[in-house]
Amino acid sequence: MNDILVNGWFWDRLDTGFGQYVNALLRHWPYTAQEDALRLHLLAPREHTSESLRDDAFSREGLVLHRVSPGSLPRALAKVWWEQVTVPRWGRKLQACLVWHPYWTASLWQPQPQVTTIHDAIPALLSAYRSTARQKLYLRLVTAATRRTRQILTVSKAAGQDLEEQLGLAQRHVSVISNGVAPRGIPCASVVARLRRQHSLPDRFFLYLGSFERRKNVATLLKAFAVFRQKGGDPAMALVLAGRLPARDTRVLQDPRPVIAELGLESHVRLLHYVTEAEKAALYDMATALVFPGLYEGFGLMVAEAMQAGTPVITSSH
Repeated sequence: MNDILVNGWFWDRLDTGFGQYVNALLRHWPYTAQEDALRLHLLAPREHTSESLRDDAFSREGLVLHRVSPGSLPRALAKVWWEQVTVPRWGRKLQACLVWHPYWTASLWQPQPQVTTIHDAIPALLSAYRSTARQKLYLRLVTAATRRTRQILTVSKAAGQDLEEQLGLAQRHVSVISNGVAPRGIPCASVVARLRRQHSLPDRFFLYLGSFERRKNVATLLKAFAVFRQKGGDPAMALVLAGRLPARDTRVLQDPRPVIAELGLESHVRLLHYVTEAEKAALYDMATALVFPGLYEGFGLMVAEAMQAGTPVITSSH
């Protein structure tokens, strides 16, 4: 049997796109793979493991879970140690035919062939993501390691072109495999009712769903919503922002609350913080439209999810 090792650093971080991506692919693996030909080994940090990550989730043939301590280093250093030492050691231990990294990293030393999924070229394109010496050093490390990988997967043609230009890669080393959208059933009525009651959601509202990175352009969205109201837009229309709020402003992150206060929108904007998958489905179903004005996206999964749910989308051309 051929064994594939999967770097599961983000496995249980469902509040990140990386976590959702690897979860969706691995949970559908038994339905798409030939079980007698390939076996996946997920290497997941033990201390990061949530209660939802249980051995019985891997009871089906073809999936094996390995929980490993990431060590006692600070988180940033522990992540580098995991990528550069722990993953290659396990690749050699398992004699894996392939090591797959589902986010932009790779092991500089890796005895087994490795493949990396790079969702976008943001750290190389936008200077805010490499403003510190540590960020610059990490980008140089993963860029050098990535050039040694057997194949790079990415999620859109635009992202592929950016990677070829920024990393100096030959076109044959980059394969575009677009993200898929999981089938969604009818949203649970109890979840819809709870969200409306808990957050005082009106019948009509614009929805933004995502992080509060500056490239997501949420400040401009808030200003546009203020203009919408000033120019005679529906006074009953609210704006719902769903995403984990940053602890502080940085070059990358922007807390929307000061902008909301400056524009006098406190009573017209709802902040939902992080939402579950069930809540996300309910929000798509309730929203008048999804508004997604990002300045740069590798793919923009929320746009595809909203379209699948039948929700109108207002987005940028980036």
